[in-house]
Amino acid sequence: MVVPPAKIPWYRRIIPSRLSSRARVVLGVSAFLVFNAILGSQMLKPQVFESRAAENTAVVSLQPKQVTFPPDGLIKLYISSGDTSVAFAHITVKFDPKKVKLKKDAEITNTQLSKIISKTSYAKANTTGVLELVVGVDPAKQVSAPSGTFELAKFTVSSVTGETGTSSIQLPVGSIQIVSLDQSIFSVRTEGAVVVVDPPVPTAIPNTPTPIPTPVATQTIIPTPTQCVVQNGSWQYG
Repeated sequence: MVVPPAKIPWYRRIIPSRLSSRARVVLGVSAFLVFNAILGSQMLKPQVFESRAAENTAVVSLQPKQVTFPPDGLIKLYISSGDTSVAFAHITVKFDPKKVKLKKDAEITNTQLSKIISKTSYAKANTTGVLELVVGVDPAKQVSAPSGTFELAKFTVSSVTGETGTSSIQLPVGSIQIVSLDQSIFSVRTEGAVVVVDPPVPTAIPNTPTPIPTPVATQTIIPTPTQCVVQNGSWQYG
């Protein structure tokens, strides 16, 4: 009976045979660890969904469309996805940090997209002028992924002290990604909001009353009565 040759380990096939047995083992184990490290780093990288076709359109909007400061303004972020369920959303909100600031951290209000992957703190957003919200469905609750028009998040904004004028809160299309349950990517339209920061108070026009002339007393001259006396047959006036 012919005995088949022993199978040569993979690390011995790529390592020169002139090395000692101990050196070959050490080098093989090192190569294995390096391979695993590379594989692990690739698995830890953020996964990017690749769309098969942009068949669905989602509208991302802010409500209300205009906010006037003061007082503070509560802004809500909505997604309209039609009949297609949303499994993942990466939303970017931009504003001018010199005029507008967040009062506190944004709140994810949708209970179906409850898996918060990333959320910018209000302190960082007030420095960069960028608020990022990355959320997804809980893997155990995919059947209840939201569709139609639904509120995703809300945040409170106010004006920066001493600033006036008009500014805007934007939803840049290129920084927004919405994915359905079947991993197809929506095409996106956005509707931002306009904020009027501390509008100047109009100058009041003084209501100056028209002066009423003071009546001037008129002196009535009473004529001195004239005496008429008849004396010696002639008139005498005195």
